[in-house]
Amino acid sequence: MADRRTRVTIAGEKWLVDGRPLLAGRMYAGRSVEGLLLNSRMVQAVFDDENPITQPLWKYPDTGRWDADRNTDEFVAALPAWREYGLAGITVNMQGGSPTGYYREESFRERLRETGIAAAELSETSLGNLATGNADLGMPAATASALPALQNVKSLWVPFSRAVQTVLTAEAGSNEINTALAYITANNNALLTASNDAVPAPED
Repeated sequence: MADRRTRVTIAGEKWLVDGRPLLAGRMYAGRSVEGLLLNSRMVQAVFDDENPITQPLWKYPDTGRWDADRNTDEFVAALPAWREYGLAGITVNMQGGSPTGYYREESFRERLRETGIAAAELSETSLGNLATGNADLGMPAATASALPALQNVKSLWVPFSRAVQTVLTAEAGSNEINTALAYITANNNALLTASNDAVPAPED
């Protein structure tokens, strides 16, 4: 009897399914995407709403009512088409989600502000410790060869962090937030690349 089990492996930096790299030979924007594991977060794939007050918000136009089973059935039916376009994985939130967006709830936005600002401050402190050292933590200062990479990360991080904090603190939907989001989108890859380049630097 044939073995029908799917085998997933990694070869170098490529994901393979049954020995064949995902997206074999595929290109996007002039770059190879072979071996990438493209993933999408599909929180509402198993969503249901038992509240009769809000159910009409999700009603189907052809039936005039919300149908959780149909929602999931149509999600499953669309999987082959998404896979054809290269989607190799999905993330389903088994707790459902807030259909109108948690960001609309002020209590959630306040928690987001608190955690986001704290995380940004911690990142800046960590960069400082890596560069100049921290005796209390037993961290030596960066070597002369490692310091330029860390300084490059900090030069990118300072304006990036300022944009993040604007998104967290400015009025929802304001031009300030839109400008900050545009900056984050445009500079995210550069910051990530510089951070990755700096990872081995402290070990030099």
